[in-house]
Amino acid sequence: MNKRIGALLAAGLLFFAAGCGHKDTAKAPADGTAGENIALHASAVAETSEGQTQEDQTFSMDGAVTGEASETESVGENIGGTAGTPVDPAYPHTLKKVDLDVDSEGWCVLNADGSIYMANNEFAPFAPASITKVLTALVTVEWVGMDDVVTVTESEVRDNIQIMSSGVSPSLKPGEKFTVRDLLNALLLSSTNAAGNVLADYVAGSNDAFAGMMNRKCEELGLTHSQFLNPHGLDTPGHYTCAYDMAVILKAACENEEVRKIMGSVSYKIPATEYSEERVAYMGHAIVNGTRAVNGVYAGKSGNTHNAGATLVTAVSREGKDLYVCTMHSDDKQSYEDTENLIEYAYASMKGEPYQGKVICHDIRIKSVDEKGMTFSFSIGNPAVSARMVYWDMAKGTDSAKFLDLPAPEAHMEKYIEFPHPGAYSVQVFATGVRGEEYGKTEAVFFTGKPLEPGMMQYNGCMYVIDDNGMLATGTAETADGIYSIYSDGSVGHGFVGGRFYAGADGRIVTGWIEVNGEKFYCQADGRLATGRMIIDGTLYTFNENGALQK
Repeated sequence: MNKRIGALLAAGLLFFAAGCGHKDTAKAPADGTAGENIALHASAVAETSEGQTQEDQTFSMDGAVTGEASETESVGENIGGTAGTPVDPAYPHTLKKVDLDVDSEGWCVLNADGSIYMANNEFAPFAPASITKVLTALVTVEWVGMDDVVTVTESEVRDNIQIMSSGVSPSLKPGEKFTVRDLLNALLLSSTNAAGNVLADYVAGSNDAFAGMMNRKCEELGLTHSQFLNPHGLDTPGHYTCAYDMAVILKAACENEEVRKIMGSVSYKIPATEYSEERVAYMGHAIVNGTRAVNGVYAGKSGNTHNAGATLVTAVSREGKDLYVCTMHSDDKQSYEDTENLIEYAYASMKGEPYQGKVICHDIRIKSVDEKGMTFSFSIGNPAVSARMVYWDMAKGTDSAKFLDLPAPEAHMEKYIEFPHPGAYSVQVFATGVRGEEYGKTEAVFFTGKPLEPGMMQYNGCMYVIDDNGMLATGTAETADGIYSIYSDGSVGHGFVGGRFYAGADGRIVTGWIEVNGEKFYCQADGRLATGRMIIDGTLYTFNENGALQK
């Protein structure tokens, strides 16, 4: 039987079973250590006692969690939010306190033999974002050939794609032909979400059927704390995993030569097609691509969505010892800081050497507001010798910066800043570590003399987006009403954004046909302006390099 045909049949049976049957129960540890926050695992899997099982649960076809498992029912609430109690940890802990401040809410460091070296909330459920694609790639290479040629369809680049989601440029277009190798590089390097849809359809016939194959692969790997519902990782209710499961998936992916090679690449040239010029896919993982330097890192994948926060999986090898690291639900920059600290701590501890983690600043929040200024709270993790706060009027730039020195920093601090007048301000917290390294955390705020409610705010003829912590959104802002583009002064912008997107009069990034100054443009499902030749609703159109429709 053709392997791909076999995959389609198997996927259909598996997805039907997943929707109608019960998952196998897993055993909780007998020693009562499930609730411990931080553990150093000195050995591989230990014995568990009989009878301590999680209640059966079922998963409906639309991804909702059903059944009687009370812990599991909280999964939907915890996805991308606060870390929940670890769900049914299958492995007892040999406890040893890890003297390291890690901001990521869930993390796991896995040994080459599959045992956990150290972890925190490793079984807690979180949305995985684009680290999902590691499993997508692993399933794909096990069922189809790398040189198979695949044709992109309109639905694959339109359905289930989020505005301003990551990917190669130009976006994948209907009618284009790519090899599986091309699509996997786009998937793992540039995190192209549409590539996940294309591969899922080719391998299994649909996203749903492919998700069944993904979950079957988890079962083969012995993983019981994940449910994958799509191949790309965009936020979907019921799509979740945990740090332990992702570390195991990363390990399995690195044991596959084709996937490991791609996850260790810095860039890949995707050949020109009938509809687009040559594209280059660039690795987004900052340690793998060399933006950040950590000795021994050879493969990885990053992810980031509104619900998931920043997620990161990283493979490292030093002195013949391999480790697989996953951090979940963090800030983008801090996920890298956490990963580096975990790697350095692990290898130092293996040698019996002390390691003081690099300093980090996190959790900047507005505590109170009065008519003259604001009180901020923040945390400084790992040893610091000094710290300072810096703030400036975003309309005037850094020339207006003012400094507040904090010569004796504590782990948790509160400081008051007085602002000269209402407006948008950038606030930074800097900390200097014992090695002399400096770490900075930046937030933006809008000062009006009173607390602000989350959502859209109009002030002096401009619109602003306020997040749940009272902070001012910058760059782009995802809200329940849409995705907004933000100017450098903090206000919501409109018009062409970066030459690739278009924001309407209300600031929201748009999709579909638009007309600007007498010219027509087409904004694709991910918001990018169409360029070159493109099939839209079955009709072939041609656009110039700026996105304008050619007559």
